[in-house]
Amino acid sequence: MTRERTKFKVIKLNELDNLTIDHLKRVLAFSENSTPFHDPELNKFISVFFSLESYVIIALDGDEIYGFIICHKKQDDSLITSPYQLSLLTYGGPVSLPGKDHIITDLLRKLKKNFLKDTIYIKSGYKIPTDLYRKSGYRIQTIPTLLIDTDRSEQLIWDGFDNRIRRNIKKAIKHNIEVIIENERYLEQFAYVYKDVCERTGLFFHGPDYYKKLFYTLQNDVKMSIYYAKYNSNIISAMSVLEYKDQINPWFGGTKANFIDTGAGSLIYWEILKHACSGGFRTFDFLGLDIGPIAFYKRGFGGTEIDICHANYSPFLKRAIRKISRYLISH
Repeated sequence: MTRERTKFKVIKLNELDNLTIDHLKRVLAFSENSTPFHDPELNKFISVFFSLESYVIIALDGDEIYGFIICHKKQDDSLITSPYQLSLLTYGGPVSLPGKDHIITDLLRKLKKNFLKDTIYIKSGYKIPTDLYRKSGYRIQTIPTLLIDTDRSEQLIWDGFDNRIRRNIKKAIKHNIEVIIENERYLEQFAYVYKDVCERTGLFFHGPDYYKKLFYTLQNDVKMSIYYAKYNSNIISAMSVLEYKDQINPWFGGTKANFIDTGAGSLIYWEILKHACSGGFRTFDFLGLDIGPIAFYKRGFGGTEIDICHANYSPFLKRAIRKISRYLISH
């Protein structure tokens, strides 16, 4: 029996009405491949802040939404991305209701059809099989992320750490470094800790107002918290954390240059993991192992490496490879 052809709507992201947003959120609530970065309100904020042309392609069966994909492009650019990574969003790509893998492939093909002359780059979460991208005509590269099972005791997680990580944590405790969750109270200080990290590493810093607005945007279906490490009453390290469904993700942050050797960063991760254990979260996702020195550090916490998919498509392959290489280098 031939299945009915999927129908689509293509809507500019800033033209979504509240009812449609609610329907998209329903898909996310039931989807097995959604991530916190698929949140439509988060993507609307990103689109406005970076002055993007942003679209949502919606897959329909009758009037029911079965899946969607959000994509972004800079004005007058020919590179379509999902997500827009300069914004710090980690994962993008399509999402669908359970048991609807054909919706994923239909959305990927519709994306190609809708942007015939454009290069497409997608960084997908680990829950979508890479074969679905291949079937849809995309070239893929896989880079792992690190998952830690938090549906177990703190002791078992501690036992999985490398000795260097345990030493870091013990050092921080010995120096009376305290980890707190204050969120709004220290938002300005969080921004300047991250500014210090960006200046040291070459990452982009978007100004304190961006991180404040990001925090207030993520207080509904996705909850953003910030863990701070204090030493002698000063904030020396901080990490943003996303809680979504049964998953917890450390997102972006770091430690001030003069305090890297205190173990404060490791202590923050340990406190996040303990919160995950006691809070009923099942998985801690490190959101990628694609930067060498940072990947070595993250691997010290144990866990399991799972591939995530970097997918690209262009009718002009050589041009696509050049564009995506430049994009990854600059972002």
